Amino acid sequence: MRYIQVMGDTLPDAYHEALVNLSLLGEIAECPDYNTRIIECGMEMIVENPLKEPMISKCGIYTPKDLQQYVLEIKDGILDFMIGKGKNAWEYTYHERIADQIPFVVEELQRNMWSRRAVIDVRNTAVDTSNEHPACLQHIQFMVRYKDGEPKLDMVVMMRSNDAVQATFMNAFGFILGIQKVVADKLGFEVGNYVHRVVS
Repeated sequence: MRYIQVMGDTLPDAYHEALVNLSLLGEIAECPDYNTRIIECGMEMIVENPLKEPMISKCGIYTPKDLQQYVLEIKDGILDFMIGKGKNAWEYTYHERIADQIPFVVEELQRNMWSRRAVIDVRNTAVDTSNEHPACLQHIQFMVRYKDGEPKLDMVVMMRSNDAVQATFMNAFGFILGIQKVVADKLGFEVGNYVHRVVS
């Protein structure tokens, strides 16, 4: 499988670069599982200044309201009530999988700023192996590293699968504001690099 790596100063810069690189791959394959055509590759998207404006891409298919709601879903669990309730019940939310692990991350990085153990596991094998819609986000790693002479919180996410057009931008936006900034604020550090790794 092919693999691309892109970098940008802001989230839209990196996302636009990713779309351009993806389009240059050119080979479109039939995807019978989803009855659609795809360009498949692995990708690493690095955002050097995740909170720098502009944060919203004009290429995105989401409104600012959609993006704000997604941040609140991840950060505050405003849709956790959908889990296991009714005909259209959800199996999980990212908030439900992540929230109780954030105190460990904060404590670990307070204990040792150079730790490489501040990891959140999102995959729940007991549920995701039989779930029709298993979590795309698999794990998140946090590291405090110096940038411009100041300690900043870097965050690396690993996605098993991510739709570049319909999901990547919204996911990255939500993860930066709903997770990375939350942990950085708890630690008293500024937000550092955001790295979005996608296997497929």
